[in-house]
Amino acid sequence: MRGLVALAYVGPVATAFAYWAVVEVGRYVRATTISMTLLAVPSVGLLISALTFHETLNVSLGLGVALVTVGVLLTTTELSPKSPRWQA
Repeated sequence: MRGLVALAYVGPVATAFAYWAVVEVGRYVRATTISMTLLAVPSVGLLISALTFHETLNVSLGLGVALVTVGVLLTTTELSPKSPRWQA
């Protein structure tokens, strides 16, 4: 019975809310930013589960989360030509 209740929640409620949220964000944010940010979802899930269930993260998982974070930051941060980082 608990499995059916969980399935009834995850299917229509949680999934529908997630899709609705992505569509609403997509109205205001570029598609490139959304797609790159969605790559961080597994990393966030991994960190939340590690904190919630007191799991240990090994070096490869930590490095993976760090690399995904750096990749998302590099692709979603805009550098304008007037930015000091563009000047030599």
